[in-house]
Amino acid sequence: MFGVARADGTSIYGTHSNETTYLLNKVSPSQFGFCVRLSNLQLLPGKYTIRAHAMDPEGLRLFDTVNTTVRITGQTRDYGLCRLEHEWIPARASFSAVEEDN
Repeated sequence: MFGVARADGTSIYGTHSNETTYLLNKVSPSQFGFCVRLSNLQLLPGKYTIRAHAMDPEGLRLFDTVNTTVRITGQTRDYGLCRLEHEWIPARASFSAVEEDN
């Protein structure tokens, strides 16, 4: 299980591998390891905590926790925690709140 939190502890995202086909790899007789790739990370500049937890197969008992702090840098005038992919489109004289593109 891993999660991302804001510096003040507010959770941003969390997930686990229980419902996937992912299997831990054994790195020593008594240790297992895993790696997570965050593709297209859209966090805005700021300080965040990444937490990883080793749990039992049922996800009930916590065995180990690793915390690391990361600082995301960049120049943007966006506000909040993350960037939502979007595009600005020309307004029409008449439009509905929800556009149907399908």
